[in-house]
Parts: sequence; structure tokens; C-alpha cells
Amino acid sequence: MECCCHLADHNDYDANNVYRAKMVKARKPHNCCECRRIIASGEMYERVNLCSEGGWSEFKTCIGCKRLRDDMACGGAFLFEGLDQAVQGCCGFSLYDDPSTIKDED
Repeated sequence: MECCCHLADHNDYDANNVYRAKMVKARKPHNCCECRRIIASGEMYERVNLCSEGGWSEFKTCIGCKRLRDDMACGGAFLFEGLDQAVQGCCGFSLYDDPSTIKDED
């Protein structure tokens, strides 16, 4: 199934933000900012530090959600913590759904 969406309006993104993304190995458990699953110690994940509107934020994203977000954004902008809503709107299911209950539409 191919699902390409604009995950954020380009006007929502301020090009003057300080943005640093890095793939790192977890030294302790973390929660994914998108699916809320636990990122286990030793697992790779994306850590993003972002300064916007004068405040710093940190987002930790598991590999699966990072890949899905990258694929769905199709090179466009995205909002952190908005992947589930985008998946529901574009693909008709939630990141929290049991995969065995998702029906493939032909």
C-alpha cells in the first residue's frame, strides 16, 4: 500500500528553527513520540532537538515510525507527534490498531 501525504502545512514550519537530528543507540528505555511504544536499551532511534519559538524540545522516534513518517511526508514538512493522525487520514487505520484487524482494500 502506498500512502503519501502532506503531514504539515509548509507554513507551519519556521525555517529559522534550530533543528538537529541524529540516529543514536538507546542507553536506557524511552517512549517513541509517535506510537508511544518503548524504545528498548540497545535499540537505534532518531533523536531530534528543536528550538522553536524560543523553547527547546526533544523528540525520540523509533525506527519504524521514522521510516513511515519519512515515506508519508514524501520530502515535505511534518509535525512531530502527528503521525497517527496522518496515518488515519490517509490510510484509514491507526498506529495503535492491531495489525491483524487491518483489511487491505483492493
